[in-house]
Amino acid sequence: MVFSEPKTPRSRRSIALDPATVAALKTHKAQQGEERILLGLGKARGDDQVFATAEGNPIQPQSVSQAFERLVKSAGVPRIRFHDLRHTYATLALASGMKPWDLSDRLGHSSVAFTLDVYRHALLSDQQDASDAAAAFILGERNIQ
Repeated sequence: MVFSEPKTPRSRRSIALDPATVAALKTHKAQQGEERILLGLGKARGDDQVFATAEGNPIQPQSVSQAFERLVKSAGVPRIRFHDLRHTYATLALASGMKPWDLSDRLGHSSVAFTLDVYRHALLSDQQDASDAAAAFILGERNIQ
């Protein structure tokens, strides 16, 4: 593996995490620390990866993909690639009401237009709701929220 600088300045970003994700990451970090101590490796280095071998080395990408494929198969769900989780997240985020510009920032896209081009399908199902809401507002039956 080769580590390098991100492709664009937008690629280096911070994103907000929900409390459940933060708790899961803290639990994972604690478990990693316990594992290192049990293996006699001492405390983690400051540059350890979030998901790493017990020694703190990066996990090979193909190992992650293979483990994911095994999980998908054992769960009996339709086969998808590990990278497809990103697309699933983006689609569900838009469908749940996340604003396209917020999703674009989270994904590190170069523009909101790109995000909308890729994930427009997630918004199409809202066409009837959007039409009904606009008509209700125009007819004075509903206020802007």
